[in-house]
Amino acid sequence: MREDAGNIATERRRNTDLVTVTEGQQAGQASDLSLAPAFLTEQRRSDRDRWTPHALRAADLLGLGLAAGLALLVLGGSGALATLALLTVLALSLIQTFSLYARDRIVMRASTLDELPRLTQAITFAAALTVLVGPSLADTDRTLTTATWALACLSVPGIRKVARATVNHHTATQHVLILGSGMIADLVAAKLSLHHGHDHELIGCLDVEHDDVCGSDAVPLLGTLSDLDAVVADRGVDHVVIAFSAGTDPEELIDAIRHCRRLGLKVSAVPRLFEVMGSHVEFHDVGGMTMLGLRGPARSRGALAAKRTMDVVGSLAALVLLSPLLALIAVAIRLTSAGPTLYSQERIGRDQQPFRMLKFRTMVVDADAHKADIAHLNEFSGGTMFKIALDPRVTPVGRFLRRTSLDEFPQFVNVLRGEMSIVGPRPLIREENDAVLGWYRTRLDITPGLTGPWQVLGRQHVPFDEMVKMDCLYVAEWSLWRDLKLTLRTIPVMLRRTGA
Repeated sequence: MREDAGNIATERRRNTDLVTVTEGQQAGQASDLSLAPAFLTEQRRSDRDRWTPHALRAADLLGLGLAAGLALLVLGGSGALATLALLTVLALSLIQTFSLYARDRIVMRASTLDELPRLTQAITFAAALTVLVGPSLADTDRTLTTATWALACLSVPGIRKVARATVNHHTATQHVLILGSGMIADLVAAKLSLHHGHDHELIGCLDVEHDDVCGSDAVPLLGTLSDLDAVVADRGVDHVVIAFSAGTDPEELIDAIRHCRRLGLKVSAVPRLFEVMGSHVEFHDVGGMTMLGLRGPARSRGALAAKRTMDVVGSLAALVLLSPLLALIAVAIRLTSAGPTLYSQERIGRDQQPFRMLKFRTMVVDADAHKADIAHLNEFSGGTMFKIALDPRVTPVGRFLRRTSLDEFPQFVNVLRGEMSIVGPRPLIREENDAVLGWYRTRLDITPGLTGPWQVLGRQHVPFDEMVKMDCLYVAEWSLWRDLKLTLRTIPVMLRRTGA
């Protein structure tokens, strides 16, 4: 079904978009990037962008209705229907005001988890307004409103996630074109393949008309900017990523972005300072000129104390609740291979202080003695990191533990000791840590974590240098909410068994 939908959508795009290609362009003449027909904006909207807002509205209505129905079923009070109807209308209006229906038409892939703060705010404001101006101020109405609010904060995000996934599954894969080439374009291609490959298909790149224009195996070169109209029409492009190098003429970059927007394409841009900007930026205005404000570290004593409290409470709860599973794993290790249950290894912690990190033993006892014999199987070039997907030293039980990340659970003891945090940068062995130089050593200004950006965003698929940059960005824009998001995103990674 999905393949048929993709073919139909691509054919429809070709039929509508060919009107942008003049006879002169078909004969090989360059296109004028300043003369794009503005009426194509709506025609270029893909099926996914067209249906997602409708699906999200239906999901929000269903989630709010479900929450109100459950509150009525449990608490009673049918006379409060008017109050609950007002809450629903206000919530939907505020969600619309917070632009939570338009975001999918702008970003590469919207995440319900990223929307959660604003979604919760909208429902909370709606509940507060309902209590203040509702048709009745009876205690029953207030109780029902509070219960509906609490249930809606759970049901609306959950149903939203299902609705978005359903639309993505039943609509055509979006075609992505990169404007630019070289290192940045290759990085964009790698990210798309790793994180969004099932929803987006990279068709290639266009670059400026320079003698040093080049593509790569990952990003085939389809031409120059003068070929933009023809490529958009022929390949059914939905989304354009601006990924020019620092030497690109700013006027060419601006013209390209303006042209893509007039064609009605979704446009994303990799900022020039993407390695240090992160996602926590603030837009502000200076004399009519838009600027980006970069946030400094927000590691106040209160925030760090809250993080430590969450670590202690979370690790204690995990060790208590998971104690039967931990005991079962320990027995399985002892029955299937000779040697101790736990394995400890020196890692470098916060402020470059060493500590012994605990794990369930997943390899044979003399694994370190055989490391040199299998060094040629290392999947990381340069020798900084040592990773082998099918390491022959791993025991059968150990392979299962690694795939499910269950071997990491003893590190909750390290968290209790204060040597690790539940979320933080990846703790490195001494040889890896010594390879981190200069500004990147700030990655351990925060206690290393049991999980973190590297574990969630790719693990063995992420090169060492990029992993270090991920950790530095995490430290630079750390917040308790970011820790919570990474914790929640670790769960599906474990369930998919994409462990190291």
